[in-house]
Amino acid sequence: MAAKMELEAFTDVFAVQFERLEVARRAKRQLDAKQFYGGTLHISYAPERETLQELREKLMKRSQEVAHRTRRNRTDQTDSTPAKKRMK
Repeated sequence: MAAKMELEAFTDVFAVQFERLEVARRAKRQLDAKQFYGGTLHISYAPERETLQELREKLMKRSQEVAHRTRRNRTDQTDSTPAKKRMK
């Protein structure tokens, strides 16, 4: 684990670990830079709190997501037919 981080005065820091990566991504998108009780929330990734196994699993999951999207985009391109231009 990394050394203790330096914090600004009057800053509360909470470490939250989500079970599912998709939920963590959604939380970051929706909550980062939002106003909360007079302050601004800052959501950030904390790699120093991640184990090697968690990192491997996350990278494998990301690789699978990219492969799935690549395959889907290829099939979408081959399935779509070009629109015919109207003749005037």
